[in-house]
Amino acid sequence: MGSQKTPLVRINRINFIFDITLRKEIMDASKYKSIAVKIDTYNLAKPIAESKYMSMGSYIAFLVDRDAKNAKKRKINGETKNAPQC
Repeated sequence: MGSQKTPLVRINRINFIFDITLRKEIMDASKYKSIAVKIDTYNLAKPIAESKYMSMGSYIAFLVDRDAKNAKKRKINGETKNAPQC
């Protein structure tokens, strides 16, 4: 029985090392920031993101990019009265 446990531990260790290596190659943590979103807002946004086949991060980026583009257009056109305030 003792010899059967050793391969399992070794497989778990290899999987763990592989997982860490894979994550380092996929995500550079210095390129991301965490944000807090109220649960009500999250619950509204999550189904919309899923319907557009986006992750929540991608959906938030989409919304911010869209708003920034619209703000730039308003600035070019001289429109500032109805601009959304943050």
